[in-house]
Amino acid sequence: MKKDNVRVKSDITIVDEITAIESMVSYYFTDNEYTPYYVDMAKVTVIAENFLDGVEFESEDYVYQLVMENDDIYECVKKFLEIPTSQDKENVDCYVRMEKIMKQVGDIVEFKKQKLIHNTDAFAIVGDMCLAVKDILDNYAKNNEIAQKFISDLHESGINEEALTKAVRNAADQFKIPESEIIEGQRKRIAEQQEQLQEKEAEIQDLRKWKREHMARNVKAIRGSGKITSSTKTKAGTKSVQKDK
Repeated sequence: MKKDNVRVKSDITIVDEITAIESMVSYYFTDNEYTPYYVDMAKVTVIAENFLDGVEFESEDYVYQLVMENDDIYECVKKFLEIPTSQDKENVDCYVRMEKIMKQVGDIVEFKKQKLIHNTDAFAIVGDMCLAVKDILDNYAKNNEIAQKFISDLHESGINEEALTKAVRNAADQFKIPESEIIEGQRKRIAEQQEQLQEKEAEIQDLRKWKREHMARNVKAIRGSGKITSSTKTKAGTKSVQKDK
């Protein structure tokens, strides 16, 4: 990270806002799963990456941690997150801007959630159920004792719906996954999600690099045209003046 006189950008562009919105939305979905618990971390990260001047993050930086550990950067980030306690124009503008951005993020996230729900393939669900039944039958084949008990339950009670349900339940109890294995599986899943988040950070870094190069090309094109645009403040406001070289 490189830092020098960190401050809120005086001119936050539409490109900055769109980049922030797309980055925020990406944190809500990890590996086609809904992960809203990353939203607070996402807010801090996208604000620091898109709305501040005087700080530049490297591709290997963990932006959220760096911001939370640096008072200068976090003071600027807070202007977008906390309700203003005064009528300071910058604080109010920052908070209002972030509220508008989060409204758009919410709309996109809801759309993606509905798309994820309604695009569920019914045949895939049936296929998963068939695989589960196959696994149970395979386990029966490997364990002759359980298979014999299953048949015995049916024989003793008579083959009817109630007896079949009871027999299957008794057999399924033999294959319950230990709680320790479930917890370990959850830990592995969280670790995988953390790794995917780091990959997202890398993608965001690439996007930020593209944005810098894109804006640099625009500036170069303006200079190459022989005209320079400058801003002159007047009592009536700010106006643009074009000067020929």
